[in-house]
Amino acid sequence: MRIPWLPGIVVPVAAVLALSACGSTSTGSSSGGLPPTVHLLSIKEMTGAAAFAGTSAQKGVELAIDEINQQHYLGNTTIQVDVEDSVYSARTAASKATQGIADKKYAAISGPLSSQQAAAIAPVAQKSKMPTIFTQASSDGVLVGDYVFRVTAPQTTFYAANVGPYLQQKNVKTVSVLYNSGSPTLGELATKVIPEMAARYGFTVKDTNAVQLSTQDFTTPAAQMAGAKPDAAIVLLIGAQNPAMVTQLRQSGYTGPIVGNQSASGNNMASAGQSGVGMVWATDFNVADQSPATQNFVARYRQKFGEDPMNYAAESYDSIWMLARALKQGNSADRQALQKALDAVAGTGFDGAEGKLTFTNRDLRLPGLLVQWDGQKEALLNKAG
Repeated sequence: MRIPWLPGIVVPVAAVLALSACGSTSTGSSSGGLPPTVHLLSIKEMTGAAAFAGTSAQKGVELAIDEINQQHYLGNTTIQVDVEDSVYSARTAASKATQGIADKKYAAISGPLSSQQAAAIAPVAQKSKMPTIFTQASSDGVLVGDYVFRVTAPQTTFYAANVGPYLQQKNVKTVSVLYNSGSPTLGELATKVIPEMAARYGFTVKDTNAVQLSTQDFTTPAAQMAGAKPDAAIVLLIGAQNPAMVTQLRQSGYTGPIVGNQSASGNNMASAGQSGVGMVWATDFNVADQSPATQNFVARYRQKFGEDPMNYAAESYDSIWMLARALKQGNSADRQALQKALDAVAGTGFDGAEGKLTFTNRDLRLPGLLVQWDGQKEALLNKAG
């Protein structure tokens, strides 16, 4: 699940941003040579509504750092991470980032997943020349400059290539769309990507309706969607909204295909029971992907944590390995030298838990996967590209 909801509404934090007047500081020599310890600040949603995503992402961070240190990937240099809880607050996240930037020991920041928080941190990081790597956070206002990187492919870049052919194979001629208006990403999917898909894959959009971030009762929108009798229902919702809507849609008598979005991932559909069977969505990561790097990651994650990784963990794991590659290639933890090395790594790409990683303007691109909920787990249907 890619948290399209985490790309929430950007909240102004001018008071906090004003604290970012400090300039670039260094943890290593700009002339080259890594220090004994490279310090990383990880700001994640460890409590609150998005804790399930933030804690998963932090596990990916921890696994990557364990591997880097145990393999002596950086020679005698180790990476040490300090974790700060953003409590799902843009103001708190920006404050934590500002404090981290002012602390000369930190070479880089691993940012929170929410676009709301990322968009508050990114201008601070860019102005202060602090290398900052985000995962998720797919809305505008995050990639504001050359010190900011994102190691999650925006849903809008792979949704159509996976969902369009599926609808075409199902001979879908009409769809109805319901989306969460609090997410810029879901809004873009609903109002731009899907209409463009319709023209390309031969279907029409009968109606498009919106619900709020707080909506939990879908009795009315489910009845309206079922009453429209589309060939396929597209529901672009957040987390627990997905099983609630799908269950009520089935209870309203709708029997056709249901297509979701990445926010249905992470076992979110479990509570839908049999009502959720057959729902499909596009995602950037799935444990059934047989890419060697993906399976190596899954095996190591299961060994360390005793569970399957969510996509958040895979994305953060890749982001830390990107940082390690840059540290090794640039042979410096100086912030400006590290930025140049990160740019070089983005330029060449690498194999990671999410597959073959390539970047466009410091922003990850992936072909994506199509998965289906079978009542107990997500089953891989196909891989685009």
